Amino acid sequence: MSYKKFIPRSSLLNSSLDKIDIKSNGAIVFNINMVKTHKMDGFNYAILFFDIQAKCIGIKLTKSRSKDTVKLSKKPNRTVSLLCGSLLRYYEIDYRKDAKNIYNFKHDKRRKMFIIDLNLKY
Repeated sequence: MSYKKFIPRSSLLNSSLDKIDIKSNGAIVFNINMVKTHKMDGFNYAILFFDIQAKCIGIKLTKSRSKDTVKLSKKPNRTVSLLCGSLLRYYEIDYRKDAKNIYNFKHDKRRKMFIIDLNLKY
């Protein structure tokens, strides 16, 4: 038999692992470790992208506001989040409360964006 360790959902967001959570209100939340590791405190906005074929969300952080940006919400020494329910609904991405919505991500340094692969839940 093969056993996999159970890690409670709240522990994942507060862990030393970089994780992204999509909440039932349509918010994408970056855990404390991601905020620190990727120095996200210096950014106030994000530009969202979606790859239909690969089913990936791209998030590019920026310091300046434009018509294409989404405001980041920050909880000091905790998390950074952004509301993107309209993107999730438009591309029919399931973010119901009962769905497991914690994802691994890739940091594409060339494009300077985080990529959430919706096919790879944690």
